Amino acid sequence: MNHNYRNSLVQAAYPLLNAMPHIRHTAKLEDSSQLRQQLIGEMYRFEKQCQQEGFSYETILSARYCLCTCLDEAVALTSWGSDSIWSGNGLLVTFHKESSGGEKFFKLLDMLLQQPAKHIDLLELFYFCLLLGFGGRYRLIDNGLAQLETLTQRLAIRLRQVRGEYSAALSALPPPPVNTHQTSRLTHFLVFCSLSGVLLTGSLYIGLNARLNQQTEPVLTSIYDLPLPEAASPAESFSMVHLRQILQPMIEQQDITVSQNADNISVTLQGGTLFASASATLNPLYQVPLQELAKQLNLTTGKVIVRGHSDNLPIHTRTYSSNYALSLARAETVAQQLRTNLLQPQRLQVESAGAEAPLVPNTTAKNRALNRRIEIIFNTKSDNSGQ
Repeated sequence: MNHNYRNSLVQAAYPLLNAMPHIRHTAKLEDSSQLRQQLIGEMYRFEKQCQQEGFSYETILSARYCLCTCLDEAVALTSWGSDSIWSGNGLLVTFHKESSGGEKFFKLLDMLLQQPAKHIDLLELFYFCLLLGFGGRYRLIDNGLAQLETLTQRLAIRLRQVRGEYSAALSALPPPPVNTHQTSRLTHFLVFCSLSGVLLTGSLYIGLNARLNQQTEPVLTSIYDLPLPEAASPAESFSMVHLRQILQPMIEQQDITVSQNADNISVTLQGGTLFASASATLNPLYQVPLQELAKQLNLTTGKVIVRGHSDNLPIHTRTYSSNYALSLARAETVAQQLRTNLLQPQRLQVESAGAEAPLVPNTTAKNRALNRRIEIIFNTKSDNSGQ
């Protein structure tokens, strides 16, 4: 049995997890927009911390989907949720352009359970959310809470198989009855705590919240009326995860690539579909991605280089005398598209490298297509020095 593991994904999510019962027990809220803004800022902080911990883009995206869904449900269960800014503008809409995740949450869970060892950190996050009362689609079906309890118990077993057996004392406890839903969740929670010395403090906090809910609800309600801690505004935070998300359809089609080093991020538009042959007229498919990219550039400071590249096949037309001239014109077209949504268009610097910096040898048509490209290079520092 391993008591020394550290789930840094769950640790990064502590403030968001703790906000779930906080929200559910807030009887009245004068300014839900402030709460929403704080949670959005906290979600960006969560993303950054996960990036620093080395989690993959897919893991961060799934974790964020899980947290957005659960926080939206917590709001929906309050008396003020349906009449607030959350109606039509929840976290899931903000980050994932979806209005309801109560079904997809469990589809994701099923997918993760196919490889529990690989996705153990994510599974434990999902488990915490279930312990904190997330119901999703099970709130809407007959006998749903009983089915959800069975699912939670099975998830606990899978986690135990990966992390190691419980201690003998805990293993000897009889399973909690299905009809005592809240009590059995607390039992699961305490069992889970036995697996994690690192998570002990946060787990006890959540466990105490559950007990207070059952025994001293008026006191708990008054405690949870306190405002959430201040969180950074999303307008002050550049997110590499969000950048990849908005460009994901074209990344999957290999029309755009995104790379990062210690100082810069480079977004590369591939020349194969970007422009017609010997033309600097932009393919309309790139207009919306470039508009979204410009919005992300507004969250950073410093120079933005738009650099055109070509292959080595000579060109000489009435419009363009050389590959250098053509790639410069193409870079200017892309820069002009960015300017329409850039708050400080003077940050743009348009350049041409012509055929001088190929990615691969210009020996085949496929390689030449890869070398025809536009690079958009910018500094990863934002106004608040966040990445």
